[in-house]
Amino acid sequence: MGKEHQKRVLAALMAASIAIPTPVLAASPGDFSDFPNNWATNALSYAVSNGLLSGDNGKIRANDTLKRAEMAAIFNRLAGAVKGASLTGYTDVPATAWYYDDMAKAVQMGTFAGDGGMLRPEAPITRQEVFAVLARFYCLNPSNTDVLQQYADNSQIAPWAKGAVAAMVQAGYIHGNEGKLSPLAPITRQEVFAVLARFYCL
Repeated sequence: MGKEHQKRVLAALMAASIAIPTPVLAASPGDFSDFPNNWATNALSYAVSNGLLSGDNGKIRANDTLKRAEMAAIFNRLAGAVKGASLTGYTDVPATAWYYDDMAKAVQMGTFAGDGGMLRPEAPITRQEVFAVLARFYCLNPSNTDVLQQYADNSQIAPWAKGAVAAMVQAGYIHGNEGKLSPLAPITRQEVFAVLARFYCL
């Protein structure tokens, strides 16, 4: 996908995320007692203002580890997803859970896929899982994995994630830290939106 075409796709997705009502009402940074003033402030402000991220009891929890269900909810809101897939084949998504509809929508969109009949909604999502979801969501074609050789921990990247992670690196959306990508580490709420902000040039 060319850069200009990709920008048009992203613009359409962003417009959809704003135009289509979401389960979370937009708020403002001032609504949260723990809103950070750091490298992620602009990205989190955008996310909060557009209803992509909600807090908990007046806190934004920027440094909290993101769970898979929370990631699914974020992308559903971003895409304005309304249709969900059947989850009858999955054993770990209770029908009464707050994330049931979000997991169903994520499966329908193809941003999330199960493993052994499980979606693991309550599990922390790893950095490589986030990068793979982002690559699928934004239709980045798997890239030559040679680009990953510059990172000291490239051997930790799972085979199924390497093409997607390479595509994210090649496109300039992830850069690593001190020569590492830390693919198996959990990711925080603010880190996710810092990466997303690069797609929107925030």
